[in-house]
Amino acid sequence: MNRREILVSLLFDILLTQVAVLYSFYLRFGYEIPPHEFANYLDILPFFILVTPLIFYFFGIYQINYRYAGISNFLTIPLANFIALLVLTSVVFFSRSLGFSRIILVFFYLLGSFFFMCWRMILLTLAMINWQNKVLLRRVMLISYSAENRNLMDFLQKHPEYGYLPVLKWPDCNHSVRLIGEEVLTLINTYQIDEVFLDTEGLSEDEILKNTSNLTELGITLKLLPGLFDFYKANFEITEVGGYLLLTTRKNPGTWHLVFKDLLDYLVAILVLIFCSPILAVIAALIKFSSPEGNILYLQRRTGKGGKIFSMYKFRTMRPEADKTGPLLTAKNDSRIYPFGRFLRKWSLDELPQLINVIKGDMSLVGPRPEVPEITADYLPWQKRVFQTKPGITGLSQISGRADLSIIEKLKLDLFYIENYNLMLDLKIILKTILVVLRREGAY
Repeated sequence: MNRREILVSLLFDILLTQVAVLYSFYLRFGYEIPPHEFANYLDILPFFILVTPLIFYFFGIYQINYRYAGISNFLTIPLANFIALLVLTSVVFFSRSLGFSRIILVFFYLLGSFFFMCWRMILLTLAMINWQNKVLLRRVMLISYSAENRNLMDFLQKHPEYGYLPVLKWPDCNHSVRLIGEEVLTLINTYQIDEVFLDTEGLSEDEILKNTSNLTELGITLKLLPGLFDFYKANFEITEVGGYLLLTTRKNPGTWHLVFKDLLDYLVAILVLIFCSPILAVIAALIKFSSPEGNILYLQRRTGKGGKIFSMYKFRTMRPEADKTGPLLTAKNDSRIYPFGRFLRKWSLDELPQLINVIKGDMSLVGPRPEVPEITADYLPWQKRVFQTKPGITGLSQISGRADLSIIEKLKLDLFYIENYNLMLDLKIILKTILVVLRREGAY
């Protein structure tokens, strides 16, 4: 979606949000809406206007390319709207508008999801009409020497439904191009190019990355026709156009994405701590009863964002001084674990105090699993990339084998998470974490 489409979608989402709310009032009260109920709604009206579009933005819904839209793209909408519902429910709960009818929020979720999906179906229909008439297509320049790849432009000319208008092939003469220079940049500006397709055959990784930098500084999207290139290290997204494999430069999460992730972490951690406080109290009492000679909480030094050392909280599952009488890492059937501690580990209940670390800002709900400093001290430069983000209570390694994975395997999963981070991935990891815990996979 271009900026104009994003703006139109944003405004319509705000309008549809209000329509969904007003129709929810009608379903709940009919035409005679109690004045105090509507007054409560007006009190939190700014949240109804802002929350849903913001959640949609951070879930990448305004970046969905509708020519590739499938059922999974449209299912993102009710999932994102559910997160918006949780946020709005929290606002109602903690605001003075406690008289606000909760059933209205349920109606709002159902109606809103339906309206939002219908609106995007309309967008898809309009896009298909535009493509057939070759309107609003993205202008493309191809830089390639391969005859096979140069045929891609002919394919795009015949298939406007992919959303591209082939404008220029370069070079026309047989001379070597290594780095995109002033000549190419001039052509891009002259022909108002939106995207550049670059054939990577014969280019080194360093040349590809320099070309990427030159184009992204101009706001141009670069798609690579891959040769023998390690696209994983360069952070590219794989797409396919008519049988041609393309690698698209993928932007890292911006500051607002990270701020939103921190706010969501903080909000969820507080809510979970509040609702789970009776369970936490019972666990604390049973720990003291089962192993009275030790503390309830165990503080372990871990390496966090930027290589900073912090104290990670856990319910104590081992006998006192266990870390001084055995190996650094826990083994299966470790004799240092007392019976109730083993129960806590099997159900991952010992991890619950880490919600305190989330509130303190040391950790996130989802992220790379933090390791002890004795291990991270020996990390190689490529391994230290896990320090670019906050460690998490759960992550890809936690749902992919947990304690059964080697340190290197965990690192590879953590790096994959960093390269591919988005809120949908976080949500999927959290949901799968629940399943892994219930199945007690890899926990000991």
